[in-house]
Amino acid sequence: MAQQPRNLTLDPCSIMSDSVYLGVEPLSVMYYTLSLMDKGSDRFARPTLPVALSRGLVGRCPNCGQGKLYRTYLKQVERCAVCGEHFGDIESDDAAPWFTILIAGVFAAPLYFLFQGLLLSYFAVTMVLISLIIVAPILLLLPRIKGALISAFWFSRLKNDEPG
Repeated sequence: MAQQPRNLTLDPCSIMSDSVYLGVEPLSVMYYTLSLMDKGSDRFARPTLPVALSRGLVGRCPNCGQGKLYRTYLKQVERCAVCGEHFGDIESDDAAPWFTILIAGVFAAPLYFLFQGLLLSYFAVTMVLISLIIVAPILLLLPRIKGALISAFWFSRLKNDEPG
């Protein structure tokens, strides 16, 4: 039985169903890329401040929420790899460590008094325990707070750049 020639149509749904390569549909990637280039698309709709802050807290681009905000632990990227938003000129300077120490200090003071009361006069043991308990949250909080600050600065820059 002779095989019928395939009817090639320009219907994107039929093309996408036939062209799956390693789990990635090439046309869906193309449509996604084109939608990113379309400035009228919802993907470029300006997020609200809570959305931008939540995206920064998880280390994502405050604009699109998909690109990474950091190259390494605390080194931010120049541009978002997904939407191309520029972050190179935004710096949180000493604000992120300051807020991190402020938040961690709220927990460190009661722990000091708790351990001092339990361990009585073992000052060195108390300091070692508190240091170990406080360093972990500081290391976890620092990139998140820096991301939220970068998102807030990015949001305020957009707000100030609007005409009118």
